Amino acid sequence: MVLAASLVLSFLVLRRLVPLPPAVLAILFLLPTASLRNALLYGQPYPLLLLLVCLALRAARRDRPAAAGLWLAPVLALKLYGAPFLLYLAWRRQWRALVGALAGTALILAGAVAILGWRVHAAYVREVLPASLAGRIQDPYSPKWQTATSLAHRLFQRESDLNPEPVADRPALARGLAAALPAAIALAGVLAAAATPDLARAWAILVAASLAASPMAVTYHFVLLVLPVAVLLSAADLGPRARAIVVIAFVFATSPAPHYFGRFASGWGNLLAYPRLVATLVILALAAAGRLSRRAFGGALAAAGAVGLVAALRTPPEERWTRVEPAHGYLAADPQACAGGLGWLTVAGDRLVRVWSGQPCPARVLPPGADEAVRNAWEQGDADLAEGVAVYVDGQGDLRARAEGRERILLRGPARHPRLAPDRAWVAVQAWRGSWDLWAVELATGRARALTHDAAGELDPSWEPDGRGLVFASDRRRGLGSTALYRIPFGPE
Repeated sequence: MVLAASLVLSFLVLRRLVPLPPAVLAILFLLPTASLRNALLYGQPYPLLLLLVCLALRAARRDRPAAAGLWLAPVLALKLYGAPFLLYLAWRRQWRALVGALAGTALILAGAVAILGWRVHAAYVREVLPASLAGRIQDPYSPKWQTATSLAHRLFQRESDLNPEPVADRPALARGLAAALPAAIALAGVLAAAATPDLARAWAILVAASLAASPMAVTYHFVLLVLPVAVLLSAADLGPRARAIVVIAFVFATSPAPHYFGRFASGWGNLLAYPRLVATLVILALAAAGRLSRRAFGGALAAAGAVGLVAALRTPPEERWTRVEPAHGYLAADPQACAGGLGWLTVAGDRLVRVWSGQPCPARVLPPGADEAVRNAWEQGDADLAEGVAVYVDGQGDLRARAEGRERILLRGPARHPRLAPDRAWVAVQAWRGSWDLWAVELATGRARALTHDAAGELDPSWEPDGRGLVFASDRRRGLGSTALYRIPFGPE
């Protein structure tokens, strides 16, 4: 109901902002069939974001910059699409609007922290936000994203399950292009908007640039295209042919048709598998036509190239691990190793199931008598117990050990998923040190050893039965949380 009401209100606001006949504008709202259907079906907030952007434009047109910034604040707080607006406001030195946007965003985030707590937001900023910006949420290679970031990964980074046939396996090049291409699109859009005196046209450019530069975009995101398309269809400098191209690109981008091009997603054929990205860039190019000088365009490309070069140079070398061959597919997580068997969680349909290679391992059972702190940690997978020894992660994220009536901190957190070695001399754990890495801590001395140093997330360690190696999950070259399984040896230093 809220989303449907947002669409109606967006129509009423846009009627006052663009000189289109009401019937034409109404048809325009109904053209993005798949985008509207999916937004309403899945409860996605994009009709509401469209309304907020329209209200921000109305406030700006009425010379109410602080109000315009406040209307943009929820967009900034909810999604990354507001970032080009901040750059635009700063470039144009519209300080009141910028302060309004930042202050409103701060208030919204403060309220969210008060309601949900700081730890969930810290985890988001630490792990989810960087992965989102890099396009590493879920499957970073999937053509369904139809983004420049996904295309860069698909062309130049191999992953045996998710992208077995790239043009070449050049992770540094993939990472550089995944940063440079969106930066070039966003910066060019901001500079074109800043050079446009018409606020409606500037807003149209910024929305189109935000969608084209997004590291992740699916059908329902493109409800936002209603605003730039409405502005372009009412623009006096666009002829009939250009308007027809805008409508065709709009209808195509907001339909299911782009997904049928996924059949070309192999090698250089990947360039044909991203038509929604092309359609969005066409709309952006028509919106920005004549508003971006060669000097400004060259500056945007140079800045984006510098961003890409830094990203490429910062691509770390990968450590050598042994892949667990039976575990293939989109997800293999939470390994359990035992004599004669190895199990892991995987996706089957819409459920998580545990599968086994060899004999199933005995189920992990919490021994009786554990206190509340250990029980709570056990329910999260963050505790292990064996013959008078307990290791668990406390409420602050620190790894603690109990033995012989004595308790002590073994490793400062954030830490997760501790597991005792078969001989109970060591405990393996994942700990955050800029990324999740595996550590081993000697129970007798508290001596800690880093077992992995990779920039990806190494998670869920499980000791092999002889204690001479560990099996773990890693999202290296994959999406955040979409892990594969590896083995590493363990022995005396």
